[in-house]
Amino acid sequence: MTKKELVEKLKERINDQEREALKDPESGLVIGKYNREIIQGMLEEDFAANDAVDESRLTDLEDCLSSYLNQYMEQKEGHKWVIIASIYNAIVLEVPIHPIEVTKIKVSEDEKGKKTYTCDYKEETEDSVCNYCVCKKRPWDQ
Repeated sequence: MTKKELVEKLKERINDQEREALKDPESGLVIGKYNREIIQGMLEEDFAANDAVDESRLTDLEDCLSSYLNQYMEQKEGHKWVIIASIYNAIVLEVPIHPIEVTKIKVSEDEKGKKTYTCDYKEETEDSVCNYCVCKKRPWDQ
């Protein structure tokens, strides 16, 4: 599967009624502002990258997210949005899963424009969602 195909599959998970509800912050949809913005951007984007997706990594990420959300997020109807936004960020865009400003992720760029993300909160335990995030752990934390 390519990134373009993955984006199409993610878009297919969202029905017409949900697409309308995403446009209205007062719709009652159980979704945070950050994930709403990520998903709206995904829906508006005509993503064309044909890079291959590691499907086992994708499956593992979705399983890890589901497990985490089942344990820590009581509102089950909100799980869908966290999963879609996280997959889009981690696998498709290759950017941090969490909002950069909230988690105080440090962004640096090399002379070729390649960005590197470092995070104070990165967990490197076996069952952590952080394992799927592009962020590196801060050097002083290692």
